[in-house]
Amino acid sequence: MKKVLILAFLISVTKTMAQIPILPSYTDPGNKIALQAEKLAANILENVKKNTRNEWGKTSLATVAEKNGTTTLGKPIRYVHFIKYANMCDYYVNDKKEKLCDEKVAYLRNSHDIVFDLLHVEPLFEMRKGVKDLIWEKYASISNIIIKELEKIKREIEKEEKNKEYLKYKG
Repeated sequence: MKKVLILAFLISVTKTMAQIPILPSYTDPGNKIALQAEKLAANILENVKKNTRNEWGKTSLATVAEKNGTTTLGKPIRYVHFIKYANMCDYYVNDKKEKLCDEKVAYLRNSHDIVFDLLHVEPLFEMRKGVKDLIWEKYASISNIIIKELEKIKREIEKEEKNKEYLKYKG
């Protein structure tokens, strides 16, 4: 019995001292399965991180290019100056024609003011430079139409003045 106790004592001492490898006192197969599953999940996560990093690298250049391609609308410049056309309707002798001319000029001024005020609205987000250029092209186009209409009215008034002068010299 003494020999068995001495042998048990030596085995326990050597096991705690880690001098000779001894099998574990119990086996845990569930732990082994959990460790394998954890290792598999860690490998999958590492692969996903690598793929995400690669995808981010691919899309970051496009994102930077898109960010650099955006801009704000900017401060609008008034293209149509109504000072030149301020008193041009006063040359009409006929009150109906003068009133009609004043209404046309007032309508054109109001429409230009509405379009010009729309350019002062700050958009919530930055826009692409191409969109900004399209907006300014539209504003320039509308302004050109307004200028053409004002010039047309001015030419009609000049014709009316020439007719008035012709009648004055003739009569």
